[in-house]
Amino acid sequence: MSHRPSWPAPEREVWQLVEDIFGCGKSIALAVTGAGSRALSWLLNHPGASSTIVEARVPYAPSALDAFLQQQGPHRCDGETARRMALQSFRFALETEAAPPTILGVGCTAALKTDRERRGADRAHVAIRSAHSYRIFCIEFDRQSSDRLSQEEALSCTILTAIGRACDLNRAVLALPEWASSGEGKKWPVDGGVEKLLSDQAEVVEFRGGKESHSEVARDHRVLLSGSFNPLHEGHKGLIETVAGIAGGTATFELSVTNVDKPSLLYSEILCRARSVAGAIPLVLTRASTFAEKARLVPGAHFAIGYDTGLRLVDPKYYGGKEARDAALAQLKALDCRFYVAGRLWKGEFRSIEDVDLPGVARELVVAIPESEFRVDLSSTTIREQRGSA
Repeated sequence: MSHRPSWPAPEREVWQLVEDIFGCGKSIALAVTGAGSRALSWLLNHPGASSTIVEARVPYAPSALDAFLQQQGPHRCDGETARRMALQSFRFALETEAAPPTILGVGCTAALKTDRERRGADRAHVAIRSAHSYRIFCIEFDRQSSDRLSQEEALSCTILTAIGRACDLNRAVLALPEWASSGEGKKWPVDGGVEKLLSDQAEVVEFRGGKESHSEVARDHRVLLSGSFNPLHEGHKGLIETVAGIAGGTATFELSVTNVDKPSLLYSEILCRARSVAGAIPLVLTRASTFAEKARLVPGAHFAIGYDTGLRLVDPKYYGGKEARDAALAQLKALDCRFYVAGRLWKGEFRSIEDVDLPGVARELVVAIPESEFRVDLSSTTIREQRGSA
């Protein structure tokens, strides 16, 4: 069995690119998992590496990656994992007192050819975190036309190319074989608040009209409309403004980056949603997937919800039984929360929460919004379906 790659990387070009990277005055910290060690070798074996490379880590085992990311896995082989690895690398370099404008944090996660059965393509994702932006690169391999060592070589070329681009060496692109396809995703700005939220270092952050979040959040006298806002529509705006007018308090949209029924939102998705939502009405981001969690973050909050959410609010199956439901609702009452419920079309008929036989404790929490004060027959799901068909 051969222990040499069938596709060796171009040595002269690799050497020159490393030379050029070292001449840019950057401080680089790297972390790779799954593959990418060849790139580390090219960088560390080069004369003058200690003036540029701050650290290189290989958190290979799942437990090691958990410790490195300071979050429990599983960690998928995707752009988000690469981004979090790049962020941790950047933070480590920052702790060494390197100047922030010169730091590049590099993260790579890979799933290369293996003798195990694995779902998904042979692939890797590389992320570069600079002082102001993220750049995400992906590479995919034709499993039938390549061996693992050759995939390692091609991935390592992609890592060096990504670093070169982040150093503004845009012409220094290492060629790849035909069985490897790579591409650069959209460049994303750095948002420190969103980073902290996703790293469990902040409970809530807020967008107030601008494109950047704030970690200092006023939590009193809030009227919250929670949703995915995919997309934001006139029904959202009308409902929150109506409830704020009835209840008093600051009209606020709330987007949870985690959901009990769906995968967590990616960094890029969060920024897209935040930019589309944040405007005259502020937007708070949380990791709270239940109303009880949201209420602990924003005590005394008044919630604007629709009829379907009102049904889930009092449905015992979402709590594990009636006793657990009643205890949760009692806790919401103790936190001085209220739920203002708008009617909506439901199975072809307009329904109000007044049509529901509410349990005793819920009657003290729920306020029905009359149809005369608010009715908008729109839903994000319907809008997405119409856009898809169009």
